[in-house]
Amino acid sequence: MTALFAQIVFDLAVEGPFDYSVPESLREKISAGSRAVVMFNRRRNIGFVVGLRPKAGVEKVLPVLSLPDDGAVFDAKHLEWMRWLSDHYGCSWGQALAMSLPPALRHSSRIRVPNSASFYKEGARRSYVSHTYELIHDLSRQQQWPRIEARIKDIWDQGLSVLILVPEISAFKQWRDVLKFYRKNVFVVDPVLKDKERIAQWLAIRQSSQSIVFGTRSAVFAPVGNLGLIVMADEDHDFYKEEQSPFHHVRETVLKKAEMESCALVFVSQAPSPELWERSRRERWMIESFPAPSVGRLQKIDVSNFFQSEGVSLTPPLIQQIEKALAEKKQVVLFWNRRGYHRVTHCGQCGENIRCPRCDVNLVYSMEQKSLFCGRCGFSESSTDRCPSCGSALLTSFGRGSEKLARDLKKFFPSAAIARCASGTAEIPRADIILATQMILGWKPPRPFGLVVVLDYDSELSHPDFRAPHKAFRLLIRLRLIAENLIVQTRYPSEEILSAACALDFERFYTYDLGIRKDLKLPPFGHLMEIVVRGLKPESVVKGADDVHARLKDKIQNGWTLSDPQPDRRPKLRDKFRYRMILKGPEEAIVAAAKESLKGFRKSGLVVTLNVDP
Repeated sequence: MTALFAQIVFDLAVEGPFDYSVPESLREKISAGSRAVVMFNRRRNIGFVVGLRPKAGVEKVLPVLSLPDDGAVFDAKHLEWMRWLSDHYGCSWGQALAMSLPPALRHSSRIRVPNSASFYKEGARRSYVSHTYELIHDLSRQQQWPRIEARIKDIWDQGLSVLILVPEISAFKQWRDVLKFYRKNVFVVDPVLKDKERIAQWLAIRQSSQSIVFGTRSAVFAPVGNLGLIVMADEDHDFYKEEQSPFHHVRETVLKKAEMESCALVFVSQAPSPELWERSRRERWMIESFPAPSVGRLQKIDVSNFFQSEGVSLTPPLIQQIEKALAEKKQVVLFWNRRGYHRVTHCGQCGENIRCPRCDVNLVYSMEQKSLFCGRCGFSESSTDRCPSCGSALLTSFGRGSEKLARDLKKFFPSAAIARCASGTAEIPRADIILATQMILGWKPPRPFGLVVVLDYDSELSHPDFRAPHKAFRLLIRLRLIAENLIVQTRYPSEEILSAACALDFERFYTYDLGIRKDLKLPPFGHLMEIVVRGLKPESVVKGADDVHARLKDKIQNGWTLSDPQPDRRPKLRDKFRYRMILKGPEEAIVAAAKESLKGFRKSGLVVTLNVDP
């Protein structure tokens, strides 16, 4: 067929495709999957060709101006995959396609795209690959390796490629022994690579007929040819959820990719997500469970029996346990996820708290830096002894951050060396007592810590997030695996999640958590969509949110629910005011309804985002 008209989509929040005429000089070069330079909204723009046809759907069309590349950047399978992602996560087809390219290729850069073996060779491999899905539930973090090595070798011996996904690129050193036999064919997709390096790597992967591609969530879109196996390590990690539009989750994205590719898929986790746990059993996947060789003892301290100060207490039983561990020359780790010295600075004259001008949340006082900072956007200013609202000197600070806790610990244990770990600390400090935040979950100590303490377990359950129970359970399981003794301070020692972690009973936890989710029709038994309206002017955001709500309300079907617009969990972030509403119902049905209702919604200064299963 002679390509007279191209259907093109763009990296914009607008649906398409849009028809453009193809000049005769380009008709032999253009194909579905090509990038094309066209005029859109009175500007030159690079779009993606998703189809060709002999007739246009409208009378007046603009021409394709040029083709920036020597060949197509996408094949038919990739176009189909990104169409699914668009339908599943509420973005435009063009946004999905753009996200799947290295940043430098989304809007610029001319590249030479040779014909390559990475375009799907259907007949060559379908007879080889065992199309299996497998869950490796490995508490030890060590017994998985022989199984994974065997799976990779089997796929490699068939002449096929492997994609390995990890939540953080630092995990590569754990895989070196597994991958050392394939080192000439291993591509590490590292986000810190420069634009030219990323483009060169993308082209090299695309040209390779057999490779092992290793990387974080963006590596899922690498153009791996002849794919036979996908391994997703630490499947339950929060980093697998994209933090900006389109808000896809790698777990769901690779499940669809494996289905389309008919390739094998292996998930590895110490505490699998409830979504994966339920699916693996419902669909009767191959499941291998490896227990830990040793697990720390879990002890509960009921803090309601003791006086508490500033939301956390070093209770007498805890002090005794720390003293005992120190006397035995054992390292102590205290889990405390609060930065700074004081969490709130309050004016006794006008009653105001000192807040971030960009996010409208309380600024945290750091004694070390002599500054007030925002934990959300990074805003910082010098500390003050005057209220910025009324000028009063009646300022009071309270709320214990890690800096203050470290000082308090010094009073109780004056001879102990105390280290406070900042976010991103990779090495385990040499200290008697370590104050650690969430980064402790990435540590792999050569031997278990003598004592690990969760100072305020109840706060882990207080987050307004239906995933909080799993996160709390996961925290306790992982801490037990790196501790000789784990102490949990709580007001509710008989709480079900804590009891399941104490018994190391995974079935008990998932039965409890999935039971609640099923009753409330939460994932994986139903789906949520968070619709956020944001802008610089609060009154415009409120009006815009009301308008979006009214449009969505017209699309509601029986069994669906839609909450009223309300301030977001982060009502102001980086100078933008935010309102949100939650739509609950069948997955792709609510996405389609939301996208349809937002057609034609254009209000200056407002941005609307859709986040499926936030």
